[in-house]
Amino acid sequence: MDDFKRVSSGEALTNQKKDHNGQICALIKINTRNLDDTQRKRLRFQTDAVSQIVSIDYPVGAIWLYISPEAEYLEIAHPDLSVYKYVFKELLQSKSDYEMTVSTAVVETIVRPTITEQYLVITVEPKEALVTLDGELIIPDEEGNVTRRVRIGTHECEVTAPLYYAEKQNIIVTIDQRKEVLIRLKPKFGFLYIESLPESGATVLIDGRQAGTTPMMSDKLEKGEYRVLVVKDMFRQASQLVTVNENDTMQVVLTMPAGFATPTFTTDPDAEIWINEERKGRGSWTGRLPGGTYLVEARREGYRAAIKSINLENGEVRNYDIGSPSIMYGILDLNTIPPGAAITIDGKANGLTPQMYPDFPVGSYEIRFTKEGYEPFSQTVVVTETKAAVLSHQLIRTGQTAQELTKTETSTQSGTQTQIPVQTQTSTQTPTKTEDSRRIQTQTPTRTEADKSSQESLNTPVEDKLSGQGTELFTSPPKVPKAPKKQAAAPSSKPSIAWFITPGLHISANRAQSLMDQGRSLAFPEVFSCYSLSTGLVIGKGGFYLSYKTNRRKPDYEYVYEGEKLYLADSEGSAIHDTPLPDGLIVGGSGQEFHRRAFTAGVVWQPSRHLHFRIGAGFGSDERVINATRTLDTYEEAIRIRIQGPDEGLEAELGMGL
Repeated sequence: MDDFKRVSSGEALTNQKKDHNGQICALIKINTRNLDDTQRKRLRFQTDAVSQIVSIDYPVGAIWLYISPEAEYLEIAHPDLSVYKYVFKELLQSKSDYEMTVSTAVVETIVRPTITEQYLVITVEPKEALVTLDGELIIPDEEGNVTRRVRIGTHECEVTAPLYYAEKQNIIVTIDQRKEVLIRLKPKFGFLYIESLPESGATVLIDGRQAGTTPMMSDKLEKGEYRVLVVKDMFRQASQLVTVNENDTMQVVLTMPAGFATPTFTTDPDAEIWINEERKGRGSWTGRLPGGTYLVEARREGYRAAIKSINLENGEVRNYDIGSPSIMYGILDLNTIPPGAAITIDGKANGLTPQMYPDFPVGSYEIRFTKEGYEPFSQTVVVTETKAAVLSHQLIRTGQTAQELTKTETSTQSGTQTQIPVQTQTSTQTPTKTEDSRRIQTQTPTRTEADKSSQESLNTPVEDKLSGQGTELFTSPPKVPKAPKKQAAAPSSKPSIAWFITPGLHISANRAQSLMDQGRSLAFPEVFSCYSLSTGLVIGKGGFYLSYKTNRRKPDYEYVYEGEKLYLADSEGSAIHDTPLPDGLIVGGSGQEFHRRAFTAGVVWQPSRHLHFRIGAGFGSDERVINATRTLDTYEEAIRIRIQGPDEGLEAELGMGL
């Protein structure tokens, strides 16, 4: 310390910085020797506990230190020098300026690299969280880590993730070592573990959205209330309102009432069980059926089904005996020519032909006829409940061919012949008087007693054997009466009437001329086409018709203004100098639009079927919109004129068509 004194520069009074006690500070201006600006800023100052050093400024070559008045001492320290403590000899006065000179030994400045940054590693949970560091959004890696090299000091960090509470932290990074921070977010969600009774596999809906099948653990659910619904086929749905708490798993068990009955149906072991025309099993069947009324049958081939109507209630478990099918019977009629053949049915002997079996079980059977001296015969016959099964066969002698038998079989008694065709007749018919026509037609004026007996037995109808009445077994087909011949229709004397509708194309010719002064204007011909639609009625050779014609077009001519004159233009758009137009003339230009409508009525004459003529008169109307040019001395002006009104005069039409 070289010197300390009070000066009257007035900076303390001017700046008036106050300490923690509200007193205006004194200012000590410290001048240093042997210290450069860098070493000067490494000086550290301290005073007594009651006083306060409010601020330190570094003007060029000096240090300004604002200190509380009445401070007892000032301690000065340097990292490379000793500590110096100066005790004030008199109390420092408020608002006063002091000057101090400090001399130090020569200090050598060694420049070393300064570390101003360090690594920061942030690990977040969950891993999909987002990190915002000092306002920069950062996506963590797959492990949930964020690594950055940051400046030394304090950094603001915020971590966010869906269904989690956001968290903010101030992270202090020092020069000593890298900073590692773990930020674990607090969840604001929970889970539901859902089960269903009495069976699992039910579809789960949470607030109407399908979530899976029971048993199941739900996805993350934000805390709150949810409607849980379970649905399964054959069960009535069950639901419950549950509350999900954050960071918690709630167990939900839902019981589904049965929406079905569990019946057991039994019948004969060989019978099939059918429910509402659907085959379920044989002998016995147990299963689930929704509550309701069902038609249950026990079926067996050749038997009449046992049928029951059963009403089932949901939740019911019960046994039902649906009974046994009953045997069905039909009629089997077997006959041979000649009679007396042995009958074998499915390998079992059953008497001689002819034979009638009125109560024969329904089914399919193999019938076999055998007779000594004749070829055996076999055929399958189906017996049904509603119709008689008839098998009649002409036996063939051993060694005799069928062709020989079909010619004739001659009987030589009393010089007569009986012609019997070879035939095997099988039929299945309803045994009624009107439908069962069965008899073999023969011509036998004379026969032996044995033949008579055989023929009478053969000719006896089935119903005669059963009830004494019936119809013939075989009959000739009925004669169909011939249809009467059609007579040619007489020609009509009424005249022919024809209606027609015809589209067409018409050609018309008009003139375009001045609309103001016709005496000074020129007339130009217009030729254009019209579309028409005609309809009419022809009675005999004469009739009438109506026609409508219309067109919309732009005329082909144009006008050219050249050398202060207006000329008619040719097809190439060039002026025709031989045709100058007078001043004041108003003519149509290329922008002219023309719309014509006309109606025509007339008579039709039809000299032949494919040719007709028609003539008529009509009245039309025009509508013109003209983009015209009017010449006035040495200049022209464009005008737009709209004209509506009728055509002048009448129109006549002469046409013909096919």
